[in-house]
Amino acid sequence: MREHVRPAYPRGGGGLRFRGKLSYDGTDFGGWQTQPSGNTVQDLLETRLSRLLRCPIHVAASGRTDAGVHAKGQIFHFELPPAASRPGLLAEVPADAAGLAEWHAASAAALGKALSGLPENTGLPPSVHVHGIWPAPPSFHARESRVGVCYAYTVLEGCGCPFTSRYCWAVGRRALDVERMAEAAQLLVGEHDFSTFAVRNPTDSRTPVKRMRRLDVTREPHYSGLAADGGGGVVVIRAECDRFLQHMMRLISGTLVQVGLGRVSVSDMASLLHACGRKDLSIASLVFKAPPQGLCLERCFYAEDCPDGWVVAKQMEQPCSDGVPTTTVAAGDNYTSMTDHEPTLVMNREALTGTDPLATPTA
Repeated sequence: MREHVRPAYPRGGGGLRFRGKLSYDGTDFGGWQTQPSGNTVQDLLETRLSRLLRCPIHVAASGRTDAGVHAKGQIFHFELPPAASRPGLLAEVPADAAGLAEWHAASAAALGKALSGLPENTGLPPSVHVHGIWPAPPSFHARESRVGVCYAYTVLEGCGCPFTSRYCWAVGRRALDVERMAEAAQLLVGEHDFSTFAVRNPTDSRTPVKRMRRLDVTREPHYSGLAADGGGGVVVIRAECDRFLQHMMRLISGTLVQVGLGRVSVSDMASLLHACGRKDLSIASLVFKAPPQGLCLERCFYAEDCPDGWVVAKQMEQPCSDGVPTTTVAAGDNYTSMTDHEPTLVMNREALTGTDPLATPTA
């Protein structure tokens, strides 16, 4: 059992901040968030970073995935405490601002190299891969600075096989009506109270109203060779939302599959949404939660404060005269154009010394 040691420094307590991106197969983990058993992705990453940096490190993520849920683009951040001793991996922190910026970038590169190699060299299992570590401005928070997140749920028409069972929900020898599913999905696009499609604590005062930017249901022919026994194909439900409630994506996906199987009508879907979580026994039984293995956190989105457009900054790194990369912002880039790009932070030398262009105003 892992001994839980939390940092002695407060959140935002003056240490240098780093961000990272990782992927993981969630099958054998108890989710992202730390547990007494220690069998979570957060526990694993904190333990490895704490050993590398010789001090307790706390890691925060953009999304707290459930047990069995996977991630391709999980974003996390951590802070190096000001008084940390850093023998070995990192050099001593320089006192001048120019040297600090260079040290910050070099340290991120060193940490990324230590964590993103072969499993036998990183201290991480093959089911977890760190894509890289980068400097982050002091106020960046992997979850609170995020303006959107994309999840994908994979459904298999067929009985599955050992090579796919960890990553999709096999519904058996039944064909899904993808057109009906897509029609029902469009009812959920926009700003709605998603209480019906969530597990909520009655004492939770946070709003259940979320903005669904995109909810697509598509048949993916390039996956069809994986269907194995029972034939059929692969159907992917992909959603982009500002924030998801607990189990929201699994409940939406499971109910859409029931629409595809003819057990729930499109009008039923509208009734469920308009119920806003009220207990109506005539429709409550229509909500179905999909199993965890088909769900994957695909990517997270970060942006400047653009409430009307979800404008996202593209990363355009150019070396400065001293070799430290500077990231600039291409104004007006549309959120939907980011599908094939890395999630990006607004990063420059001012961000390293306290002026943060990514600051997110509090509501």
